Amino acid sequence: MIDEGLVHPWPVEVLEALERFEQGDLIESPPAVYSADPRYPLWRPAGDADENTGETDSREAHDDGPVLYELDPAPAYGIVTTQTCDLCEQRERPLQPFFQVAPVYRLEAHADERERGRVLERENIIAIPSPTGDQAQWVADLRVEFTLEKSMLAGREPICVLSEAEKINFAQELGVRRARPALANEIHDVIVRLISKKRSNNKSRSRPVFEQVHKVCLAIEQGGRRKPLAVSVIVVTNGALTEPVTEWFAAWEDDAREPARDVGITLHATSYRDATNFDLIANEHLINLL
Repeated sequence: MIDEGLVHPWPVEVLEALERFEQGDLIESPPAVYSADPRYPLWRPAGDADENTGETDSREAHDDGPVLYELDPAPAYGIVTTQTCDLCEQRERPLQPFFQVAPVYRLEAHADERERGRVLERENIIAIPSPTGDQAQWVADLRVEFTLEKSMLAGREPICVLSEAEKINFAQELGVRRARPALANEIHDVIVRLISKKRSNNKSRSRPVFEQVHKVCLAIEQGGRRKPLAVSVIVVTNGALTEPVTEWFAAWEDDAREPARDVGITLHATSYRDATNFDLIANEHLINLL
């Protein structure tokens, strides 16, 4: 265990820095190192030649297997994904010397609005306010996180771009990702993807509907999570159910029923719950989707 290497007391510079940082804060130019086996490449760093050109890949294969690389291009910023209570431990002898950050990038200036929209629709991409004050779109890429020692924060000031409410939303997004159960790909393709597509196709109509939606859940009525045979969607609203909400999901259901049938899933009628009197025990079997 890492306990054997813990140093106590921690330097006062580190302890003071930890008092300033929270989950959702940014740090500039974080180290971004990852391990890969270049004999079986999955991702090609920027500037490396395509394998079809005949040029040599800078990631030369090593008989010894995996090696360490720096992410290229290096992220301009990293966003802290570690929970604030784990980052700033309130105990006499801290036990967690490490924290995690995800890379933050400025979307390419040459990307058109449609391309930027496609990037922002990805489930692991989070739009954030600009850390430089420019008018460009900045995003946090949650597909990868890097582990840093908390000593990296000594002498740094947090770059705060998220409001308190935005930090709460960011924490909830991270929580949903980590708590997400293993589900069949068909559930993602038929339910999550089609809901997201319908929302993006008519944002002006969808926005007021989802302002009333607390969360969207899934009930597996026959089969299991990896091979569901019959499912239904449960929409939990922030208050009393309204007609625009039922109409929106009824239209989605009509679009989704046939694709679901094509992959062997029977999609039952959508049902609704009111978050103001939601029975957690009675509904603990539900799977959070959105």
